Amino acid sequence: MLNRRDDPVAPLETARDLAAHIPGAQFAALEGDIHIPEFGDAAAVVAATRAFVDAPNRRERGAPPGPSIAPAPLGPAPLGLSPREVEVLRLLAAGLSNPAIAARLSLSVHTIERHVVNLYTKLGIHGQAEAATYALLHGLLTPPTT
Repeated sequence: MLNRRDDPVAPLETARDLAAHIPGAQFAALEGDIHIPEFGDAAAVVAATRAFVDAPNRRERGAPPGPSIAPAPLGPAPLGLSPREVEVLRLLAAGLSNPAIAARLSLSVHTIERHVVNLYTKLGIHGQAEAATYALLHGLLTPPTT
């Protein structure tokens, strides 16, 4: 469970107590005062999500460490995403903003926003944190090299 330290909607102690009552949950306190995780420091949300997904009790014995932000080789697109939507999803999961993705792909911000809306609709997700979680859980990021 993620919660910002100065969240005006969900006090830190309430979130910590809730996480303590959910089997298998982990609690992570993030800096800031914005209630919605995908607003504010998205990189901290992605890092906390990765830490949870990569926790030893979440991985099978001998599994490689968690994914890095480097995109994996293109394979079949999940749930009917276009190759461009997969590329945008990977960059979102890496914590990039829409303007940064647009610059990286040499596209307009409006085009990126359209791709983001399309992939959120197709995947049934809402926001960058859920996009990062989806990408991590569906193998759309490559594992780090050791």
